[in-house]
Amino acid sequence: MPAAFLVILVLAVVGLIALGSAFERKRSSKWEAVASRNGFQFLPSGPPPPYSFHLLSKGHARRNRNIMSWDGGGYRITLSDYAYTISSGRSSTTYRQTICLLEDPKVMIPPFSLRREHGILDRIGGSLGMQDIDFPEDETFSKSFVLKGNETGVRECFGADLRVFLVGAKGMFSTLEGRENAVLVNFGRMIDPDRYGEYAGLGMELFARFRSACASSWNVPFAGR
Repeated sequence: MPAAFLVILVLAVVGLIALGSAFERKRSSKWEAVASRNGFQFLPSGPPPPYSFHLLSKGHARRNRNIMSWDGGGYRITLSDYAYTISSGRSSTTYRQTICLLEDPKVMIPPFSLRREHGILDRIGGSLGMQDIDFPEDETFSKSFVLKGNETGVRECFGADLRVFLVGAKGMFSTLEGRENAVLVNFGRMIDPDRYGEYAGLGMELFARFRSACASSWNVPFAGR
């Protein structure tokens, strides 16, 4: 019985690995087909984006796959499936999400990070002095997100138009980070390649607002999380 159980366990593990590999191949083929139809560049895998975003520093075994990029008219747009693993003792969890990187060498984004507010825990953190840039004139935005960064530069870039847009789109993304000449949108999940336009469009609309609002003089280091 123990030997039979071991055989079944091994076969189950092999089967799961095979299913995972088949899923990855199918997903990669779909991304490549989307890129081909639209004349975009495609790479099956490559290094993570070369920026010190918090998301890209998490965990280990970081992987960047299904990299599709194109020129948005003066700036670069890149969609990819990014994954990392966090281990604790004998257990580990791998987090997979599609990300959108938008880059324009002609702009300088003030370092910032933004995520959805987690209710009472974040309110307690705020009362203890943890940074969260609020806008007294925009209670809806302030209650929806935790925003950190260089306060002067961030306030200049996060104008009313951008804040309203972010509140309306908060269900579509998990985190948003910016620094130097780039913004990184983390959708918090693997998106369907056939819906790439919907998510890329979100990133492009966001970036258009940053490009028009951010002054090139903001280049202040920020190590917040």
